[in-house]
Amino acid sequence: MPEIATLSERGQIVIPQDVREKMHLEPGSKFAVFPIEDSIVLKKIEMPSLEKWDDVLKSLRAEAKKKGITEKDVDRMVQETRRSK
Repeated sequence: MPEIATLSERGQIVIPQDVREKMHLEPGSKFAVFPIEDSIVLKKIEMPSLEKWDDVLKSLRAEAKKKGITEKDVDRMVQETRRSK
């Protein structure tokens, strides 16, 4: 069943308690906000843990090493990209 929320003067909306509990929302939860025609869609964003980031970085470093990309190459590419904007 739909719930009703009201927009405050500061642009805040309170998500009803039963929805927060069902979705396991905590204070500080992050959302992507999508305006779609006459609707607003909120998508909960799960921030990866530091361990997951470590796994991602290890994988990226291994792939870069395999392709012969060095830290200097990355620094150069960043600088080139910044200059092109």
